[in-house]
Amino acid sequence: MLDIEQNESSQIIPSDESRPESVLLLQSESELIKTSKLYKILSNEKCADAYFIFPNETQIPSHRCILYESSAIFAKIIDETSESPVTINIADFDVETVKAVLEFLYGKIDSIDGKEIDAFKFAVKYNIQELMDSCCSFFEKSVAPSNN
Repeated sequence: MLDIEQNESSQIIPSDESRPESVLLLQSESELIKTSKLYKILSNEKCADAYFIFPNETQIPSHRCILYESSAIFAKIIDETSESPVTINIADFDVETVKAVLEFLYGKIDSIDGKEIDAFKFAVKYNIQELMDSCCSFFEKSVAPSNN
């Protein structure tokens, strides 16, 4: 029997492993559109409720909900902070790395291209599993025997 699931756009799509590529492509395009919309919403600094603060006083706006779901360490910082907006002091990473990581967390997965090593270090420090996995995938591809 074929399982059926209904996605958010009210399309009924078979949920078995034998889906035609066109159905999978439609799902991927739908996810890409949602990701782009989410990225656009989260990139709007007017609604920021968390800020990364650097030693030179540079501030990068962010959103607690994304940070909270991405990292148990960020979740703990947020839980232990009564102030709003939440401020997170960053001394070990440069502004560009943190911006790339935030864009990654907002759904722009290519934002860490060329920054994988620093992004991985950030992911390890703040226990961001999704980012660690993505960086490891890049590392595996870059050291594949076919690259000799």
